[in-house]
Amino acid sequence: MGGPARGGLSHVVRDLARAQITTDYQHIVRHLAGPFLPEIARIFPGHFQIVYLLTSFQRRQVWHACLARRQGGGCNLVKIKNPACLRERFLHEKSRLLLAEAYPEIPPGFEAALGRLGPAAQHPEIYALLHEFMAQPILRREINHLARIDARLLRTLARLPEPMRTVRMAQELADPRAAEAVVQLIRLLTNKPSTNGEDSGQVDFSPRRRRSAAELLETLYHATPFPKAPVAESTLCMHIDSAERMREIVAQYKNCLVNFIPEAIRGEYAFYEWKGSEGAIISIVPDRPYGWRLDDIKGIANAPVSDETVKAIEGYFSGHDVVARPPIEQMISRIQMRARRRRNQDAETVEQELDELFMELEEADF
Repeated sequence: MGGPARGGLSHVVRDLARAQITTDYQHIVRHLAGPFLPEIARIFPGHFQIVYLLTSFQRRQVWHACLARRQGGGCNLVKIKNPACLRERFLHEKSRLLLAEAYPEIPPGFEAALGRLGPAAQHPEIYALLHEFMAQPILRREINHLARIDARLLRTLARLPEPMRTVRMAQELADPRAAEAVVQLIRLLTNKPSTNGEDSGQVDFSPRRRRSAAELLETLYHATPFPKAPVAESTLCMHIDSAERMREIVAQYKNCLVNFIPEAIRGEYAFYEWKGSEGAIISIVPDRPYGWRLDDIKGIANAPVSDETVKAIEGYFSGHDVVARPPIEQMISRIQMRARRRRNQDAETVEQELDELFMELEEADF
């Protein structure tokens, strides 16, 4: 009655000596030991690997972290030549003492963080990264909130530059390659050649620590200088030369001009604000290589403006060879189509269509 309960550990150990144990379990050991299998096989040879297998994974991760230091150097613990002695130390010494001998400094929470790496050994790089990040107070606080620490997350953090190195950013990107792509985009966006004489390399891109990658990239992209104004501005007609100015216009005119920021950056549209008695937003578009043409004139909330304002704007831009007309290719195509239809039409109809076309050209002052 006072002996150990049937099925207790002492019974199991006694019966193991009589059991016909195979090595089938060692494929599990290979999975759990991962890159440290050669060292584990020496420290826990043969059926000693059952001890390794049945040890809590939190404790095993401490062993793995100690072994990981072997590649980085500076660890006396794993240089012990007697594997049996090292096994005794692994089994009987406190985890903090093992880590203290393997690492020059142990950041707060490092031992607990090792236990959240999961049951299997990680690449030695992962233990070095976790040690490095746990030594940084801000990152340590963020990592301490993770129920599970993923190796990919640590690698992603490592690819991010210091201002962007947050757990939230790494989780959003979810992959080291995505982090590298974001860094390359940032370099392009902050070191791009200027198109208007300004030094675009001086853009401040250091994010607030809670900013997402998508928001950061959009902010940097919108800081791209617009191309030089194709039509010289004046106090009456001001070139809208930046995304920031576009956002001001949206608030003032209650329109959707910010939707055209990419086109403005690429030079596919140029926008102006008419500062006459009736305000208006003007868009002109390139008709390369034939200059620019007047595209649209809108008032507040995209409402039409008066004929008087339209006439004043058209007069201003026609003085810079920018008129309201169809694209050159479209005008040529229309003439060609009319010419092909002539044989099937009477002379009066053909003359009427030509009159309409010439009237359009006269109205455009072309």
